[in-house]
Amino acid sequence: MVRRGLWVAISLIILMMLTSCGMLKGVSPSGDIYAWIDGEKMNVSELPNPKTHTLVYGGLEIDFGDGVQPITRNGRYFFQTSFIQLNQKRRPMILEPVHLSDSICFLPVTPGMHFKLVQARLIGGNRTTYYPHRMQGEGISFIAKKPGLQYIGGYKFIANQIRYAENKDYKEINALRAMQEIFKNTEWLPLIEARIVELGYPKEEKNEK
Repeated sequence: MVRRGLWVAISLIILMMLTSCGMLKGVSPSGDIYAWIDGEKMNVSELPNPKTHTLVYGGLEIDFGDGVQPITRNGRYFFQTSFIQLNQKRRPMILEPVHLSDSICFLPVTPGMHFKLVQARLIGGNRTTYYPHRMQGEGISFIAKKPGLQYIGGYKFIANQIRYAENKDYKEINALRAMQEIFKNTEWLPLIEARIVELGYPKEEKNEK
């Protein structure tokens, strides 16, 4: 328990250093798409392949008290989150996922890694609001299970905390469609398209809403 606490403390210190330096970014106000690991910008063309790694994805919406809104890329606000890796048998890591509209996806990680949300940031109105999260209790937490795709469900941000979307209105297809563009030139695209077809949708988007 002491060892794990030290592990988490060190990770949080690194996270604070990176955010204070402006090094952690997911989707910029200009709409550029990218993700970071430990402050290092990752190139999509160099991602690990589906035979050895897990691509985790889901939904994330924001509720400011007047209804659920999607995460915006070019609008008034945009949202960023930071996760730390808790499995002591795997490398320590701070992971910044990609946010797209109402969807969220992580760069492929090694199966067995356990990630927990530790910080969310709402950027807009010429300021950044930080929302730290407790290590226990509600929040987004997942373990990468096996190589391939892994859907973790839909979430929404309410009153300074992130919790599971109880109404389950979020549809997995939303994230998959967003991921088609991100991973279009990688080995992950066939898996994404196969999952879209498995859910009963055409491979190509045709105004499904």
